[in-house]
Amino acid sequence: MQAQEAVEREWLLGGELRGRERGLWSDAFRRLIRNRLAMVALILLSVILVVAIAGNTLSGVQRYSPSAQDYTHVQESPSSHNFFGTDNLGRDTWARVLEGTLISLQVGLGVQVIVLAIGLFVGGTAALGGRTLDNIMMRITDLFY
Repeated sequence: MQAQEAVEREWLLGGELRGRERGLWSDAFRRLIRNRLAMVALILLSVILVVAIAGNTLSGVQRYSPSAQDYTHVQESPSSHNFFGTDNLGRDTWARVLEGTLISLQVGLGVQVIVLAIGLFVGGTAALGGRTLDNIMMRITDLFY
């Protein structure tokens, strides 16, 4: 009801109440903040990212080496010493998960850097090369997608 009154008031005053309009990014960010599920996912992904990075740098997060074998603790269930237990070679599963997560993040970031470089090259070539080269580049790009 208040929104309708504000619109009517603005219309009666000829739009003088209109302040600074929100941009596209501002609107998108406000919608993202209001979405509870998106915020939960963002927090969860942030925690995973921090734990993956901290796990390989801080000794308190990752106590054991991911490749160290301990045959006296084979197939143990989760405990305070081994958060996710151990595998059939006595390796700490928590340490292996942390290392795998960090490797996956590094591979993903590396791929994005390569894609960015290729995109900059193709886009720059198409933009600076003229209409004919632009058409050729777009046909080649269409073949890939």
